Amino acid sequence: MKYLTKKNIIIFILLVATYFSLFFQLDSYALQLWDEGTYAVNAYEMCLDGDLLVKHFNGGPEMWATNPPLVCYFQAICIKIFGPNELAVRLPSALAALGIILLIIRFSIKENLGLDFTTYAVLALLSSQGYVTYHVTRTADLDSVLIFFIIGSIIYFYKFIEYPEQKIKYLVLFSVFILLGYYAKGIACFMILPAFLVYAIVKNKVLYVLKTKQLYYCMFSVIFIILIYYYLREQRNPGYVKTMFNSEFGRYTTIGNELHQLPFLFYIKDMFEREYKYFFPFIIGIIILFMFLPKNNLYKNKSTIWLICIVIFLLVISLSSTKTNWYKAPLYPMLSIYFALGLKSIINYKTYSKTTTYVAKGTLCVGLFAFPYSSIIEDNIKGPLIWHDTQFGDALRLYNSLKNKPLELEMLLTGYNAPAIFYKTVYEKKFNYKITIGSAIEKITMLPGKVY
Repeated sequence: MKYLTKKNIIIFILLVATYFSLFFQLDSYALQLWDEGTYAVNAYEMCLDGDLLVKHFNGGPEMWATNPPLVCYFQAICIKIFGPNELAVRLPSALAALGIILLIIRFSIKENLGLDFTTYAVLALLSSQGYVTYHVTRTADLDSVLIFFIIGSIIYFYKFIEYPEQKIKYLVLFSVFILLGYYAKGIACFMILPAFLVYAIVKNKVLYVLKTKQLYYCMFSVIFIILIYYYLREQRNPGYVKTMFNSEFGRYTTIGNELHQLPFLFYIKDMFEREYKYFFPFIIGIIILFMFLPKNNLYKNKSTIWLICIVIFLLVISLSSTKTNWYKAPLYPMLSIYFALGLKSIINYKTYSKTTTYVAKGTLCVGLFAFPYSSIIEDNIKGPLIWHDTQFGDALRLYNSLKNKPLELEMLLTGYNAPAIFYKTVYEKKFNYKITIGSAIEKITMLPGKVY
């Protein structure tokens, strides 16, 4: 009974809410086109060939998804445990999102922000449609893992600045999060770095940072470890570094796809009109509120780094030539924490009855989060829009349940289709199928007795 405290009960309820938002029906739909399918193939082929340095796609070195292999490692481990399926390759994304929930809970406890802050921040994040969605936390992409390391780096840089008596520990942790973030999705992790410089300037801690000699050890260590990977990969896969450089840096200065040519205010407009429409007006109100609160206000002080990170990161991605919906996904945990700090600074229940206080807080949570959270659950049940090009997994599952079926098949593809390659490889290795690939846009001659 000693564990049935109010704190533990509330955390348990938040973790249950996390399950339904992040994990519920995670494997209920087939792999999606482009990125998710490609990463799934990379992970499964890593399991088959055991090559931990060079990712492979359809038997050859991966030269399209040129990101470092950290997420691929996580996915390969899950495939080893759960088998080659949708759950295995998506689980690292969901677990990384759970990791952010745990970071928020720990941040709340260490900063003495209270259970109400924890509740507001977690529920706001779990109700963010731009975060609990395709290409972020619900698919086998790199973004969710990247976001975990970005949020961790923000927390530990904040602690490095604010707690000088333990600055070396926090500096090392900050460096580890940056390094792992880079190994998750390349230079995307570095987009948050300008915000740390701005925060140091705002806090008048630039000399404090520059005089910390361990900073230079950490900085050179991170750069050295990154360069070692690129050197080894180039030795095994000549031409990789040039391709990676064009992919990583080229998308910021050039537009590779007309669909990604979007206006400067695209991200703000999209959040206001669609992905963050329930909370966006509150964020604006909280920014205005903090402008008028005294400088020594606890929650205003703790919100500074989050506001700076939101503004700087939003500015960096808005200046990029290539824009996609999921590039702004790292903003949602930052916004959720900032939102919770704002609510905490506004709402102070002063009653003589604990029951009245609990009822008031419960009513507030229901009023703020019930509808957006239920919308997330509804989206999870419906799943993403299903295209015919993504139905190979479902078709093979149904076909495999038939008795006395031919094991020689031909897949007819309309173009690049990584999910089809994944399912082809799985069924060949697991069930001894012999599957060839043809083009559905060329003239097709179907032969009697052959399965297409």
